[in-house]
Amino acid sequence: MSKPLHPDATVRGNRVTLHWLLLVTTLVLGFVDSVPAEPWNAWGGNARRFEVAEPLTVQADRIGELWRTELGGGKSGIVCDGVSLFTMYAKPAAGDANRFQEVVVALDPATGRSRWKYEYEVRKLDGQEAFGGHKPGPQATPLVEYGVVLTLGYAGNLNAFDSRTGERLWYYNAVEDFAATPVQFGFSSSPLPYQGKFVVLLGGSRGGLVALDPTTGKVQWKLPCGEASYACPVLIQLGGEDQVVFVTRDYIAGVAAKSGQARWKYPLPEQGLTNVPTPVWLPDNQLLIAGQGTQGVRLLKLRPAPGAETKVDEVWHNKRIKPFYCNMVVRGDYVFVCAENITHCLRWADGQSCWLKRGYANSNAILTPGADLILRGNGTLAVAKLSEEGIDAVAGTKVFDSRCWTAPTLVSGTLFARNETEVTAIRLAAPAAADE
Repeated sequence: MSKPLHPDATVRGNRVTLHWLLLVTTLVLGFVDSVPAEPWNAWGGNARRFEVAEPLTVQADRIGELWRTELGGGKSGIVCDGVSLFTMYAKPAAGDANRFQEVVVALDPATGRSRWKYEYEVRKLDGQEAFGGHKPGPQATPLVEYGVVLTLGYAGNLNAFDSRTGERLWYYNAVEDFAATPVQFGFSSSPLPYQGKFVVLLGGSRGGLVALDPTTGKVQWKLPCGEASYACPVLIQLGGEDQVVFVTRDYIAGVAAKSGQARWKYPLPEQGLTNVPTPVWLPDNQLLIAGQGTQGVRLLKLRPAPGAETKVDEVWHNKRIKPFYCNMVVRGDYVFVCAENITHCLRWADGQSCWLKRGYANSNAILTPGADLILRGNGTLAVAKLSEEGIDAVAGTKVFDSRCWTAPTLVSGTLFARNETEVTAIRLAAPAAADE
């Protein structure tokens, strides 16, 4: 069972529902100042594809920093519900490298000032370590939906908060409650919203993939699975059914989003490798997946059959391109992905390479109908246009002076980005009123 902080779950659920109604009313009436118009509620944005529908026209002479706030360790991304920003970080404990405070924070998007914080103690689990000698910290990006913020911490602490007040509503421990296997570099798979549920990849024999009620934490369905990867689950529609696709260390699988019933499983030929990039659903029931080492990039074709298990065929496999933590983005017939020090453009239908370019090492991209944004691992932001012809860079700025591994967030012309010690807001386009 989830661990509610109040015994009356019905009252607590009504409180959150009331908050959500008040929030919607406030947005409609325009009482909130500086509210971004297009929320970014989950990892990769609302569709998990690192793109926004809102056109972005960058004015090079107006690019500038709005604010900068000190945080702590970790690589948790930033989400926005249209009112607040949410992320996580770690505060080390003096004299104990295996213990730290994990912090969930809500920030004002206009100023960077904290609206609320929640802290709790974390100890590294057996088998866990900090990647590359860094201090441990939260890896997964929060999810904010239905007036609730859901966070998954480094050691599997799953917490739900009222997004306005920061009141903790319920919590689980993935290892204790779902027999999850501790993920080597920290639990990292960010939750997915679906029709009034939160779907979370924990891995383990008593849960694995779990769908939870946002306001009470009650389990709606669960499916045992192998050890969780670092990749985030995605929603697809296959054969007229909504499915959740998730990646473990050894296989990729699909389940019915409404019931949690298993639909198909595809063993990864190179098992036990580090799978981080989010799968991308493509036309004609095709799925693009990627991982480190010989996992490479591969395209799968899913063939549903009435009354039979879905058949999964490999269309192509490129072992030479080995994405680590960088996201894949797709525009039309082409996919763009950074592997180590090289950015690649592939025609996704057949895996044919169109070009490769150095100078954009360890970069994450966001696509818009106007300019695209590429945040390099060294903290430099490029404003460019990605196409099958190449990268046409038009402007840029230095965002951080140290390594930046976290994919950024774009909300109404403002880029929110973080590294291990800071979060910042970069204005890319002035509001329309400024030009009137």
